[in-house]
Amino acid sequence: MGVDVIKVLYNESPKEWKRILSIAALAGLANSGVLWTINHGAAVASTDSGIANLRLMLMFLLCLLTFFIGKRFALIQASVLVEHVVRDRLMRIFNRVRNSELLTIENLGRGELYTKITQNTSLISQSGFILVNAAQQAFVLFFCICYIAYLSIPAFVATLLAIGIGTLIYMQHTQSMDGLLKQLASKEAELLDTLAHIVDGFKEIRLNRNKSEAVFRKFSGVSDTVCGLKIDAQVSFCLDIMFADIFFYTLLSVVVFILPRMVPTYAAVVLMITAAILFIIGPLQMVVQAAPVFERAKSALTRITELEDKLDERMHLGSDATPVDFSGFTTVQLAGLVFQYPPEDGSEGFRLGPLNLTVRRGELIFLVGGNGSGKTTMLKLLSGLYFPTGGMVRVDDIEVSEGKAQSYRELYGTIFNQFHLFDRLYGLEGMEPERVLAAIEEMQLSHVTSYEDGRLTHLNLSTGQRKRLALAITLLEDKEIFIFDEWAADQDPHFRQHFYEVLLRRLKEKGKTVIAATHDDRYWGLADRVVHLEYGKISEDVIR
Repeated sequence: MGVDVIKVLYNESPKEWKRILSIAALAGLANSGVLWTINHGAAVASTDSGIANLRLMLMFLLCLLTFFIGKRFALIQASVLVEHVVRDRLMRIFNRVRNSELLTIENLGRGELYTKITQNTSLISQSGFILVNAAQQAFVLFFCICYIAYLSIPAFVATLLAIGIGTLIYMQHTQSMDGLLKQLASKEAELLDTLAHIVDGFKEIRLNRNKSEAVFRKFSGVSDTVCGLKIDAQVSFCLDIMFADIFFYTLLSVVVFILPRMVPTYAAVVLMITAAILFIIGPLQMVVQAAPVFERAKSALTRITELEDKLDERMHLGSDATPVDFSGFTTVQLAGLVFQYPPEDGSEGFRLGPLNLTVRRGELIFLVGGNGSGKTTMLKLLSGLYFPTGGMVRVDDIEVSEGKAQSYRELYGTIFNQFHLFDRLYGLEGMEPERVLAAIEEMQLSHVTSYEDGRLTHLNLSTGQRKRLALAITLLEDKEIFIFDEWAADQDPHFRQHFYEVLLRRLKEKGKTVIAATHDDRYWGLADRVVHLEYGKISEDVIR
């Protein structure tokens, strides 16, 4: 029952957990002491011994106070400890994400990534509180069973036998839940992906009734499946609880109706044993009800581990053991570069290359070709975001191996066709606000956004405006090589002309290297070279 979760939580801080569980055990013992004092208090109540009653009442209060303080301490400390564990796990995952490879993140998908990070860590977080509470109740259960053994060995054997049979049946049932919980997690990720289609593609579905209905039918179908799986899981958990109730009533019937007929001396303690069994109903139900939480947490832990394993596959490529300074480069050469996308649905993925191209420092290169010719993929390879499946990238005479990848990437400032705008200038925190505002002004965006208190005030802009804001930030980064992937496609004629004739020329005058994918053939004459790409291969390399 969730042994993996307990092991993970325990291994994070074994000393702290030992202390917490020791306090929980003390609270469990005190809780059992409450039962003992009540049972014996009831027996003494029929006598006139006021001193004995007072002594038992004081013992009762002491046990109750010890139980309250111990359980409160254990639960609070466990909650703090688990949240630190979850926080450390989140930091580890996010570190893996940022040091992973682009292709790995693209293949994961947002639904899978978000579900595994948010929902699953939340489930693990919940399990910590349940763990300590269940542990404390398990101690109560143990001490109460010992108390039953003290009162009557036959009752102890019957209780132990019933618990053993019940546990065996329950464990067999919970094993069958693993497949259901895994299927539920997969469908929840699919549901998030479908919801993302509705939100991200809102304009398209709002203009097309058939598309809207089709997407909604897909969402409705997945939602129904998730609902059905959740109902199945809840029904199974309810059956577990009902099983615990039936188990107790059966045990009570044995204690009250059968054992007195079999053991002559049993009648003297039957009331105490009955009280003890009634007392352990709560603790045992708590332990049983904790099982579903641990099963969910175990499933969540498995999914998080799978995510970490996927991210670990190429995470070591994200940083360099020994940074290399490529800033003084003369040439960047693609030598027989090949990239093959993984196959999908039985069909072979797109293949790019072999590519042979030498980019010289200070050059302005236009990359042209039809849609699907491989321009964006080539730019991702050139900038080091993708690793080639064949050939190599060389900077002067140095091969860009995996250990030099991040140093090489630092050469580039990029704006791809699909890009993200951050609300802050991360990495440029020391930039003077006047320079940022001047860059925003040059992009003619001062009327729609500004830069205040270290952040951009508005990002809800048109596509063209977002690209201009991204360009302003990229230019402030002042990298050695700039890549622009169809940047001018969403600009009006005036700013398109400003981009080609003013901004690119200024970069060239500063000695920067620029590679721009473009369809604007009227400006091709401004480039030093025009490289034509067709069906994943360079068909022409024209020096202007």
